[in-house]
Amino acid sequence: MGVTAIKRIRNESQCRFGISSTEGWEAGAYTYFGPRSSRSVDIWIPWATTEDEWENHRLRALAYGKRADGTTVLLRSYAIWQGVQVDRVDRVRCTYAEATRAADGSVRYAASDMAPYANPGAFIPGVSRVNGDRVLYVHPDLSIELTTNL
Repeated sequence: MGVTAIKRIRNESQCRFGISSTEGWEAGAYTYFGPRSSRSVDIWIPWATTEDEWENHRLRALAYGKRADGTTVLLRSYAIWQGVQVDRVDRVRCTYAEATRAADGSVRYAASDMAPYANPGAFIPGVSRVNGDRVLYVHPDLSIELTTNL
C-alpha cells in the first residue's frame, strides 16, 4: 500500500470540474476548476480493497456543462481510488458514469447514475502504478488521465 498524491489538476475541457474525497476532515468538500484551468493541489488518493471500504475511501469527481438555457448540468461522474483487488495488482483505479441524452435533446443525470464500484476497477488511464506524485488531466472529451509530468 503506497501513497499516491495528485499535486496538480489540469482541466483542458470546456466544463467545470470538481473533486472531493470521502475521507478526512474535509470529506465531501469539493474543489472546483473552471474550464481550461490548472492549479496545484495536494490530494491523496484513498486506498480501498472492498466495496465497504470504497464507500468512505475514494475520490469523487464531477464534470459540469451548460444547457442551452444557461443552467448547469452534470455530464460525468468519476470514482478514483487505489488498492489491490481480485486481480492482485496494486493500482490506481477509476470508474465513471455519464449523463443520458433524452429524445428531446435534454441531458439527464440521476443519483443512481453516479460512478459505480467495481472489483477489479479499471486501471486509471496513464500512470496507474501507486506511489508518487501525479497530475490529473481532464481532457476535452472528459476522459481523465494521471501522469508524472509535474
